[in-house]
Amino acid sequence: MPGVDGPAVLVGFARALRAAGVDAGPDRVQALIGALDVLGPGARSDVYWSGRLTLCGSRDDLE
Repeated sequence: MPGVDGPAVLVGFARALRAAGVDAGPDRVQALIGALDVLGPGARSDVYWSGRLTLCGSRDDLE
């Protein structure tokens, strides 16, 4: 989307996850940004799975 600061959106999302108890620290956010840089954010499923695989560290995070 033109005019959207993708990394800022991802950092805000990670803050929301941390507020919910998920350990989505800067290293995981950087991994997500790197994954999306490789895949591109064009497909919703790529964004979802990239986020799930990088931001969730345990089964408890999936709730």
